[in-house]
Amino acid sequence: MSENNLSPLLIAVFALFVSVNATIPDYIHTCKRTDPKIEQCVINSINILKPQLTKGIPEFEMPSIDPLKVPHMNLNLGPGFKAEGKDLLISGAKDFEIQNLVVNLKEDIIIIDLYIKKLIARGIYEIDGKIASIPLKGTGPLFLSGDTVTAHVVLHGKKVNKNGQLRYYFPSMDLKLNIADYDLKLEGIGGGDPTLGKVTNQVLKDEKASIKQTLVPAIEKSLSEYLLNAANNICKHFTWDELFPAS
Repeated sequence: MSENNLSPLLIAVFALFVSVNATIPDYIHTCKRTDPKIEQCVINSINILKPQLTKGIPEFEMPSIDPLKVPHMNLNLGPGFKAEGKDLLISGAKDFEIQNLVVNLKEDIIIIDLYIKKLIARGIYEIDGKIASIPLKGTGPLFLSGDTVTAHVVLHGKKVNKNGQLRYYFPSMDLKLNIADYDLKLEGIGGGDPTLGKVTNQVLKDEKASIKQTLVPAIEKSLSEYLLNAANNICKHFTWDELFPAS
Protein backbone atom coordinates (compact mmCIF):
# COMPACT_ATOMS: atom_id res chain seq x y z
CA MET A 1 0.00 0.00 0.00
CA SER A 2 2.26 2.46 0.26
CA GLU A 3 3.92 2.77 2.32
CA ASN A 4 8.87 2.61 -2.59
CA ASN A 5 6.83 5.11 -4.04
CA LEU A 6 5.33 5.96 -1.81
CA SER A 7 7.31 5.37 -4.39
CA PRO A 8 9.71 6.81 -6.89
CA LEU A 9 8.89 10.00 -5.00
CA LEU A 10 12.03 9.09 -3.12
CA ILE A 11 13.93 8.45 -6.33
CA ALA A 12 13.20 11.99 -7.45
CA VAL A 13 15.49 13.24 -4.70
CA PHE A 14 18.49 11.62 -6.40
CA ALA A 15 17.63 12.93 -9.85
CA LEU A 16 17.51 16.46 -8.51
CA PHE A 17 21.16 16.35 -7.46
CA VAL A 18 22.46 15.54 -10.95
CA SER A 19 24.86 18.20 -12.18
CA VAL A 20 24.27 20.36 -15.21
CA ASN A 21 27.26 18.59 -16.80
CA ALA A 22 25.14 15.47 -17.15
CA THR A 23 22.41 15.20 -19.74
CA ILE A 24 19.25 15.98 -17.82
CA PRO A 25 15.88 17.42 -18.85
CA ASP A 26 15.16 21.12 -18.35
CA TYR A 27 12.34 20.35 -15.93
CA ILE A 28 14.78 19.03 -13.31
CA HIS A 29 16.09 21.81 -11.06
CA THR A 30 19.42 20.69 -9.60
CA CYS A 31 20.66 21.39 -6.07
CA LYS A 32 24.32 21.72 -5.11
CA ARG A 33 25.74 19.88 -2.12
CA THR A 34 27.28 23.18 -0.92
CA ASP A 35 23.89 24.90 -0.75
CA PRO A 36 23.29 25.81 2.93
CA LYS A 37 19.56 25.39 2.29
CA ILE A 38 19.86 22.19 0.31
CA GLU A 39 16.81 20.57 1.93
CA GLN A 40 14.48 23.40 0.95
CA CYS A 41 16.00 23.45 -2.54
CA VAL A 42 15.25 19.75 -2.98
CA ILE A 43 11.70 20.11 -1.63
CA ASN A 44 10.99 23.01 -4.01
CA SER A 45 12.46 21.08 -6.93
CA ILE A 46 10.41 17.96 -6.21
CA ASN A 47 7.21 20.01 -6.03
CA ILE A 48 8.05 21.51 -9.44
CA LEU A 49 8.74 18.00 -10.72
CA LYS A 50 5.39 16.52 -9.60
CA PRO A 51 3.77 16.51 -13.09
CA GLN A 52 6.74 14.58 -14.50
CA LEU A 53 6.72 12.15 -11.58
CA THR A 54 3.08 11.40 -12.29
CA LYS A 55 3.87 10.59 -15.93
CA GLY A 56 7.17 8.84 -15.26
CA ILE A 57 10.70 9.75 -16.37
CA PRO A 58 12.02 7.03 -18.72
CA GLU A 59 15.53 8.51 -19.00
CA PHE A 60 16.00 7.86 -15.29
CA GLU A 61 14.22 4.50 -15.42
CA MET A 62 11.61 6.06 -13.16
CA PRO A 63 8.08 4.69 -13.64
CA SER A 64 4.92 6.69 -13.10
CA ILE A 65 4.10 7.16 -9.43
CA ASP A 66 0.36 7.33 -10.13
CA PRO A 67 -0.57 4.68 -10.73
CA LEU A 68 2.52 3.04 -9.31
CA LYS A 69 3.00 -0.49 -10.65
CA VAL A 70 4.18 -3.01 -8.06
CA PRO A 71 4.64 -6.50 -9.55
CA HIS A 72 4.57 -8.37 -6.25
CA MET A 73 3.84 -7.68 -2.59
CA ASN A 74 3.67 -10.05 0.35
CA LEU A 75 0.46 -9.67 2.34
CA ASN A 76 1.08 -11.19 5.75
CA LEU A 77 -2.37 -11.65 7.27
CA GLY A 78 -1.25 -13.71 10.25
CA PRO A 79 0.58 -16.90 11.35
CA GLY A 80 0.23 -19.83 8.98
CA PHE A 81 -1.44 -17.67 6.35
CA LYS A 82 0.27 -17.30 2.99
CA ALA A 83 -0.99 -14.36 0.97
CA GLU A 84 0.43 -12.19 -1.77
CA GLY A 85 -0.67 -9.45 -4.12
CA LYS A 86 0.34 -9.42 -7.78
CA ASP A 87 0.26 -6.85 -10.57
CA LEU A 88 -0.77 -4.10 -8.17
CA LEU A 89 -1.69 -0.62 -9.37
CA ILE A 90 -1.42 1.92 -6.53
CA SER A 91 -3.09 5.29 -7.03
CA GLY A 92 -3.03 8.45 -4.91
CA ALA A 93 0.75 8.93 -4.60
CA LYS A 94 0.73 12.05 -6.79
CA ASP A 95 -0.86 13.94 -3.90
CA PHE A 96 2.12 13.33 -1.61
CA GLU A 97 3.42 16.01 0.73
CA ILE A 98 7.00 16.20 2.01
CA GLN A 99 6.77 16.94 5.71
CA ASN A 100 10.48 16.77 6.44
CA LEU A 101 13.74 16.19 4.55
CA VAL A 102 17.27 15.82 5.89
CA VAL A 103 20.27 15.51 3.55
CA ASN A 104 23.43 14.51 5.43
CA LEU A 105 26.14 13.81 2.85
CA LYS A 106 28.88 13.54 5.48
CA GLU A 107 27.13 10.57 7.06
CA ASP A 108 25.68 9.41 3.70
CA ILE A 109 22.12 9.53 5.00
CA ILE A 110 18.96 10.95 3.46
CA ILE A 111 15.83 11.09 5.63
CA ILE A 112 12.39 11.74 4.17
CA ASP A 113 9.01 12.04 5.90
CA LEU A 114 6.02 11.79 3.56
CA TYR A 115 2.28 12.19 3.97
CA ILE A 116 -0.41 10.92 1.61
CA LYS A 117 -4.08 11.39 2.40
CA LYS A 118 -5.28 8.21 0.69
CA LEU A 119 -3.76 5.34 -1.27
CA ILE A 120 -5.72 2.73 -3.21
CA ALA A 121 -4.27 -0.53 -4.53
CA ARG A 122 -5.97 -2.85 -6.98
CA GLY A 123 -4.56 -6.13 -8.21
CA ILE A 124 -4.76 -9.90 -7.88
CA TYR A 125 -4.43 -11.88 -4.65
CA GLU A 126 -3.35 -15.45 -4.00
CA ILE A 127 -4.06 -16.89 -0.56
CA ASP A 128 -3.71 -20.17 1.31
CA GLY A 129 -4.55 -20.37 5.01
CA LYS A 130 -7.22 -19.81 7.62
CA ILE A 131 -8.89 -16.79 9.16
CA ALA A 132 -10.97 -17.43 12.29
CA SER A 133 -10.93 -21.20 11.49
CA ILE A 134 -12.27 -20.54 7.99
CA PRO A 135 -10.06 -22.33 5.40
CA LEU A 136 -9.26 -20.04 2.49
CA LYS A 137 -7.43 -20.85 -0.72
CA GLY A 138 -7.67 -19.26 -4.12
CA THR A 139 -7.10 -16.21 -6.26
CA GLY A 140 -9.10 -13.20 -7.40
CA PRO A 141 -9.34 -9.40 -7.51
CA LEU A 142 -7.89 -7.49 -4.54
CA PHE A 143 -8.82 -4.04 -3.24
CA LEU A 144 -6.72 -2.36 -0.55
CA SER A 145 -7.03 1.25 0.55
CA GLY A 146 -5.20 3.19 3.24
CA ASP A 147 -6.18 6.49 4.83
CA THR A 148 -3.76 9.05 6.28
CA VAL A 149 -0.55 7.30 5.28
CA THR A 150 2.79 8.56 6.60
CA ALA A 151 6.21 7.16 5.76
CA HIS A 152 9.56 7.68 7.47
CA VAL A 153 12.35 6.73 5.08
CA VAL A 154 16.07 6.53 5.86
CA LEU A 155 18.39 5.91 2.90
CA HIS A 156 21.95 4.77 3.62
CA GLY A 157 24.45 5.70 0.90
CA LYS A 158 27.94 4.49 0.08
CA LYS A 159 30.75 5.65 -2.23
CA VAL A 160 32.62 3.03 -4.27
CA ASN A 161 35.49 3.23 -6.75
CA LYS A 162 34.53 1.59 -10.03
CA ASN A 163 36.74 1.63 -13.12
CA GLY A 164 38.61 4.66 -11.81
CA GLN A 165 35.42 6.63 -11.10
CA LEU A 166 33.83 7.40 -7.75
CA ARG A 167 30.26 6.08 -7.79
CA TYR A 168 27.41 6.26 -5.32
CA TYR A 169 24.73 3.76 -4.43
CA PHE A 170 22.35 2.87 -1.62
CA PRO A 171 23.09 -0.47 0.10
CA SER A 172 20.02 -0.26 2.32
CA MET A 173 16.83 1.59 3.16
CA ASP A 174 14.76 1.73 6.34
CA LEU A 175 11.06 2.32 5.74
CA LYS A 176 8.46 2.73 8.46
CA LEU A 177 4.82 3.21 7.55
CA ASN A 178 1.90 4.36 9.59
CA ILE A 179 -1.60 3.82 8.21
CA ALA A 180 -4.33 5.39 10.31
CA ASP A 181 -7.02 3.15 8.81
CA TYR A 182 -7.31 0.69 5.95
CA ASP A 183 -9.85 -1.39 4.07
CA LEU A 184 -9.10 -4.79 2.50
CA LYS A 185 -11.47 -6.71 0.26
CA LEU A 186 -10.84 -10.03 -1.50
CA GLU A 187 -13.33 -10.63 -4.29
CA GLY A 188 -14.33 -14.05 -5.60
CA ILE A 189 -12.98 -15.80 -2.52
CA GLY A 190 -14.21 -19.32 -1.77
CA GLY A 191 -14.70 -20.14 -5.43
CA GLY A 192 -17.18 -17.33 -5.83
CA ASP A 193 -19.48 -18.54 -3.04
CA PRO A 194 -21.27 -15.29 -2.05
CA THR A 195 -21.92 -16.43 1.52
CA LEU A 196 -18.32 -17.47 2.14
CA GLY A 197 -17.09 -14.29 0.48
CA LYS A 198 -19.30 -12.14 2.70
CA VAL A 199 -18.24 -13.98 5.86
CA THR A 200 -14.54 -13.80 4.93
CA ASN A 201 -14.56 -10.08 4.22
CA GLN A 202 -16.46 -9.47 7.44
CA VAL A 203 -13.78 -11.40 9.34
CA LEU A 204 -11.10 -9.30 7.61
CA LYS A 205 -12.95 -6.21 8.80
CA ASP A 206 -13.44 -7.47 12.35
CA GLU A 207 -9.79 -8.52 12.68
CA LYS A 208 -8.37 -5.29 11.24
CA ALA A 209 -6.29 -4.38 14.28
CA SER A 210 -4.48 -7.72 14.50
CA ILE A 211 -4.10 -8.07 10.73
CA LYS A 212 -2.60 -4.57 10.53
CA GLN A 213 0.22 -5.59 12.89
CA THR A 214 1.45 -8.19 10.40
CA LEU A 215 0.29 -6.58 7.15
CA VAL A 216 2.16 -3.26 7.52
CA PRO A 217 5.65 -4.80 8.08
CA ALA A 218 5.10 -7.06 5.06
CA ILE A 219 4.22 -4.04 2.92
CA GLU A 220 7.25 -2.15 4.27
CA LYS A 221 9.57 -4.99 3.25
CA SER A 222 8.14 -5.33 -0.26
CA LEU A 223 8.19 -1.59 -0.94
CA SER A 224 11.69 -1.15 0.49
CA GLU A 225 13.07 -3.75 -1.91
CA TYR A 226 11.22 -2.20 -4.84
CA LEU A 227 12.27 1.38 -4.08
CA LEU A 228 15.87 0.51 -3.29
CA ASN A 229 16.25 -1.18 -6.65
CA ALA A 230 14.68 1.81 -8.41
CA ALA A 231 16.96 4.27 -6.57
CA ASN A 232 20.08 2.37 -7.57
CA ASN A 233 18.90 2.22 -11.18
CA ILE A 234 19.24 6.01 -11.20
CA CYS A 235 22.58 6.11 -9.40
CA LYS A 236 24.24 3.74 -11.86
CA HIS A 237 23.98 6.36 -14.62
CA PHE A 238 26.17 8.92 -12.84
CA THR A 239 29.42 9.47 -10.97
CA TRP A 240 29.51 10.87 -7.43
CA ASP A 241 30.35 14.38 -8.68
CA GLU A 242 27.48 14.27 -11.16
CA LEU A 243 25.00 13.11 -8.55
CA PHE A 244 26.19 15.56 -5.89
CA PRO A 245 28.00 18.50 -7.56
CA ALA A 246 30.06 20.74 -5.29
CA SER A 247 29.23 23.95 -7.14
